[in-house]
Amino acid sequence: MQRRFRQVCTALREHSSVRYAKIATVGGFCSVELIIVKATAPDDLPLPEKYIQELLKIFSISPSSLREFSLSFTRRFGKTRCWRVALKCLILLHRLLRAVPEDSQFRSELLWTRSNGLMSLSQCHFRDDSSSASEDYTAFIRSYARLLDEALHCFGWIASQPTISKNITVKNMQKKKKKKKKKKKKTKKKGNLGAYQTK
Repeated sequence: MQRRFRQVCTALREHSSVRYAKIATVGGFCSVELIIVKATAPDDLPLPEKYIQELLKIFSISPSSLREFSLSFTRRFGKTRCWRVALKCLILLHRLLRAVPEDSQFRSELLWTRSNGLMSLSQCHFRDDSSSASEDYTAFIRSYARLLDEALHCFGWIASQPTISKNITVKNMQKKKKKKKKKKKKTKKKGNLGAYQTK
């Protein structure tokens, strides 16, 4: 009976927060926190791609939104007791880590939040109260959180090594130059073919 009561309370809390976020954005008010809430709705649908693109666009326009994301993500992930919401939070973070440009401060902001004890993925205290198989979902979410924490830790270590970071940036610049050269060659070939056909 007590477990059932917790499941109902968790469902009501999560659905009401998503409903509020949708109403607020329809009214013209939009923020990073509201986008996170809408993206992590407690349903069985996959994470919508449009919210990832919206966040990437905001990050590119306003660098100050990076800290807002890290703090909003921490609140959303830290307060939820629904495995669907927690899973979508981690997937959202994972997708953004892979999608942001290499020169973005996104990872640095996450490391700042992590180092100040505001975001704890390695010692995740998540506990599911929304399903009958709560122990299994709790264990999976905690393992996934630790995986992302390890990825952030590796990035922080690489960023602290100047020789490694320099080599990475040099390699990236070389890759970009090669791509540009290939594009130029392709355009030249197309131009030559067009001139030959006119003859």
